[in-house]
Order: sequence, then C-alpha cells, then structure tokens
Amino acid sequence: MDTTNLEKWHFERTKEAANYLLGLVLEGKKRATSSSLWGYEIEGCPIPKVGDRSVITYWDGTPGCIVETTNVRIIPYSEMTYEIAKLEGEDDNLESWKETHKHFFTEEGKELGYAFSENMPVVFEEFEVLERIMNAKLVGFFSGFPTRHFTDSVADVLREELCIRDSLVFISCQPDNYTQNDEDSDGMHYMFVEKKMSFAKHSVIDNRTSAADAVSLIREASCIFLMGGNATLQYALMQDKGILDEIRRSSAVILGVSAGAMNMGKHTVDVYESTTPYAGLGFADITVKAHYPIEDKQLMQSIKQVSMELPVCLMTDESAIFIKEESIMQIGQIYRMVKGAITPLTKEQLERMRREGK
Repeated sequence: MDTTNLEKWHFERTKEAANYLLGLVLEGKKRATSSSLWGYEIEGCPIPKVGDRSVITYWDGTPGCIVETTNVRIIPYSEMTYEIAKLEGEDDNLESWKETHKHFFTEEGKELGYAFSENMPVVFEEFEVLERIMNAKLVGFFSGFPTRHFTDSVADVLREELCIRDSLVFISCQPDNYTQNDEDSDGMHYMFVEKKMSFAKHSVIDNRTSAADAVSLIREASCIFLMGGNATLQYALMQDKGILDEIRRSSAVILGVSAGAMNMGKHTVDVYESTTPYAGLGFADITVKAHYPIEDKQLMQSIKQVSMELPVCLMTDESAIFIKEESIMQIGQIYRMVKGAITPLTKEQLERMRREGK
C-alpha cells in the first residue's frame, strides 16, 4: 500500500514508550489510543474520523504499520470506563489507565498551554491494522538442514540479497549453553562460507550478551539469523535483551530455522511447552511447525489441537519460504494443517500468508 500521502505519527513522548506501544499494536494487543481534544484544537489539527488511514512509526520515524480508524468518540476523562480503556491494551484496571493518562495529559498540557482537568474531553480512537510494514531486505523461514548445508536453490536466493556481508548475528535458542552456541554459530556461518557468502564477522546473542550490546549487534547486522532449539527460551531472550522491536524494524536480511522460524511468524506455538499461541515477530501470517513429517503421535495430536484454531504450516526439512517486499516464494515441500486436515500449501494460501501478516 502506498503510504506517500498518509500521516505518519508515533505514540507518547519518549522513545521507550513510543516503541513499546507500537510493539503492542503489532502484537495485536493495542487497538485504540486516547488524545486530548484540547490538544487537537490548540494545534489546529482535525479530529480523527472513521476511515482515516495513517502510519504508526517507531520513535525514529521507521514505519511500523498502516492503520485505519474504525471508531471515534469523545469521552470526559472522569467518565472513562475500563470496558473502553482496556482496548488500549496497556493497563490492567481503570485506576492504572487514569494515572498514566493524567500524567501524559498534564505534561502535554504544559507544552501546549492547557491544564489537565478531571472533566477534560478525551478523544478515544479505535483502529485496526491494515498492513504491517516489513523493513527487512529479505525474510526467510527454514525448517532445517540435516546435512548442515544450504541447498543450491536456497543459497541462490541468499546470495542475491546478501551483497553486503559485514556482520552475521545469530540469536540463540539455548541462551545459557555458551559452548554449544559458539560451536553452532561457527558451524552455521560455515554454511554461508561454503556457498561463497562469508561474513567479515559473526556473533551470537545469548545470556552472555548485555542488552546494550544486543541492540548494537542487531542494528549493525547485515543478516540476523534466529537459531533452532527452544522457541520459548529464544523469545524470552529477545524480550529480555530488548531486541524484538529492533528486529522488526531492521533492514537486514532476517532468517530463522526451526524454532527460530516459529518465532518469526504472526503466531508462535511451541507445542513442546504449550498449545497456547503467543505473538511472534509477525513477518507473515504463519504458524510454523518444522521437521514434518513427525512420527511422534502425541506431538502430532498437539499440533492437530492447535490447528483447530490456527492454520499450521508444516515444513519439511530443506524447505523454505522467502518474503521480499511484495513477493513470496516457496522452495521444497510444505503442507498446511487446518482443523486436523493436511493438504499441500497452495500459491494462493502462500500469498495470503504474506498479505495478512502485513
């Protein structure tokens, strides 16, 4: 979708808050926002109306998603209810909402020239995400490479996009297993080397890495590679190091294998831990299960249970899904499980994954 003529804006008054709230939007938890009517009037800005489209950005202006306004109402601050406030996805109760918004309106009022009041009119705007904006040069989902070699078809795609190979950054799925992480990152880098794609340097983010260093590594990366292992531990690591949003807005090539690929989808279900989904990085509307076919009958039953609510993408080893700008392609055999029924993934379904993940 062309964003040239759309308004660009970010949440809040600090970098941390702006990026955090956009993250909530991208995870599907935040579907509304509150503003001061007086603020609109003082600045001479029109009040949002149903059907308006705009781009929510990170603090630095990097686009995150396109949203469309679905409802607008003006509510006195003192008459706000939690039924309404909870749509913002930020607070567990009305008291918390009132405290945080009183602080925001007080500080904004000092700048714009109005004084906070319990009866001040609040513009409560609901919206839906029309499209996530993918900033990555290329995104690749892999099931696994049992021989520890990229296939020629996968390597050809990577080689075309990895013209600049300054820094390859791996993200561990076993954050405390430092010896294994070092061995695996060296081995996985060699997979690039043998296909004539060596990097100037490679590193791995695990629990040895400080949050500040993790952020720097992601920002400087030419390629980010989410490793296989335990998806739940990897996601927790990315949360702890504060790099989820850094990855989402990165312009690097972003790859994931096995558990790493699982964490790159819109919904992640680590069936070894739970059948309850959590919000992934959201590069496509895909819920990945790698290494299909699966002989473990109990595990397949858990996957079937997940498929009753979410379509599951069953990827065979050496298969891949690549997304670049407005295109998506499949390499190898991939299946789709919906309500327990398994069929080959079609081109139409593949395109829908790209479009609806955006």
